[in-house]
Amino acid sequence: MQRNPCGIDGRCRFYAASFSAHVRNNCFLYGFDGYDTILQFVLLRPFNLTVGQAALILVGLSFAGAALISIFTMMLSEVTKNSIATIGIITGVLLVTMFIMEMPANLKLLSEIWYLLPSNLVSLNGAFRYSMFHVGGSPLAAYQYAPIVYLVLAVIFALIGKLTYNRYQINGR
Repeated sequence: MQRNPCGIDGRCRFYAASFSAHVRNNCFLYGFDGYDTILQFVLLRPFNLTVGQAALILVGLSFAGAALISIFTMMLSEVTKNSIATIGIITGVLLVTMFIMEMPANLKLLSEIWYLLPSNLVSLNGAFRYSMFHVGGSPLAAYQYAPIVYLVLAVIFALIGKLTYNRYQINGR
């Protein structure tokens, strides 16, 4: 069997079919009504966004979070040199974030870091909350500065992974 030049195999086709079935069932069956509703009616916070724009922001943050977790996992795998330890650490972080629902607001920096975790950020209360960061006297919402933080962390994790790889894999020969 010859492989597709784009690298699309059965799993990718299955995911594409599942996504298209989801879009068909939810969007075309129930309609697109409500995506132009102001987000303030849903979230009760003063954002100049519609529900559709908020959904697109959350999808974008999901992709950015998935990329960050992937780069972190690759870096952690290279640093620990143990796949079981890497899987254990990633699973442990995911389990901890599932069971701790709220971080106390009086712990300012820890609370900001907690809500920047990808599993906590991709929600209405995580992405559309005001933070302690202010630019020009107005506070920034988490969805406004999270992509910048994710990009900086991704570069740092990639550099750590590359340096570790170069030290142990290439120079170790």
